[in-house]
Amino acid sequence: MKFRTLTLIGLILVAWQVSANTIDLAYGYAGQSRHEFLKKIRDGESIQFNFLERRPQYVESILISAEGKQNAYSFGKVFVDGVEIATLGIPGRDPLYPIVVRERVSSIEVFATDGSKFKITGFKIYTQAKDYPGHSQHNAWDTRNSSIESFGDQVLNIIYALNDIYSLQTSPHSELYFALIKRAMIVSANEHRRSAGSLKTFQKVRGLLKVITQVEKLLLSNGYLQLDRQANDLIMDLMAVKIEILQQ
Repeated sequence: MKFRTLTLIGLILVAWQVSANTIDLAYGYAGQSRHEFLKKIRDGESIQFNFLERRPQYVESILISAEGKQNAYSFGKVFVDGVEIATLGIPGRDPLYPIVVRERVSSIEVFATDGSKFKITGFKIYTQAKDYPGHSQHNAWDTRNSSIESFGDQVLNIIYALNDIYSLQTSPHSELYFALIKRAMIVSANEHRRSAGSLKTFQKVRGLLKVITQVEKLLLSNGYLQLDRQANDLIMDLMAVKIEILQQ
């Protein structure tokens, strides 16, 4: 049983890692140490990232985590190719800042404003354009188009797309997101093994519904995701799947 559990967790981790092309500066970049990017800056200092030979590359989004190193709020600014695209308000704790870019850029800079001091603790660059079509665009509210087992695949698509934006596996609530993926994988794998009308299938989908409800409440209370249009669409898609399950 322990071996099977570890195997499932391994599959989840692999699926999460391959869901997007990611440059994680925690591992350095092009011969540069991670300490070039994950460090403390203050009073006009900055952290600079340049693509190889400064050749523009498509960037879908950036995910930065930072923690303040002074009593008052610190503030930072994010620039791409010299153009300001975001302002960071950084408290003493360790918040996440998802920043949508969606254009080709050659450089990214995080700048500490005068009087501010903070440490960048995480810096990820997502370089794959999102191609998630959106559950609500093709069959939300129409249960005739969904088999009961398809809910597993739909939830997996949604949660992987959300992870591309918010890096859910680094969240304090990552165990709950992993639980949702595990439930969704079990329902999805059930499709070709058992009748959709069977009691065991129904019980598995009800288990999925329970975790969806918990995750939904968590996502709806997340202010960062609420400020991202694509994240809003994905959360609504998850809510649509929940309603479809309830209508079965």
